[in-house]
Amino acid sequence: MSMRLRFLLSTSIAAAFVICAGSASAYIGPGAGAGFVTSLLTTLSVIALAIVAILAWPIRLLIKRWRKRRAQGQIVSKADDPS
Repeated sequence: MSMRLRFLLSTSIAAAFVICAGSASAYIGPGAGAGFVTSLLTTLSVIALAIVAILAWPIRLLIKRWRKRRAQGQIVSKADDPS
């Protein structure tokens, strides 16, 4: 059997199953539903926190450099200016 014929046959069988499928009477209990929602929210939170951490990294570096220069006395504010 050629590869093309095998692909056509398997696609036809899958399409027949999808077309002839009836309604499913499925029930998700409260425990399973709560577990799914909790895991979904946890995954989305971790992704959001990772993005925030990556975006905040350069800002934290700039603040650290600014504080280091200020501690060394390189940055003088207008209030400290004697003139």
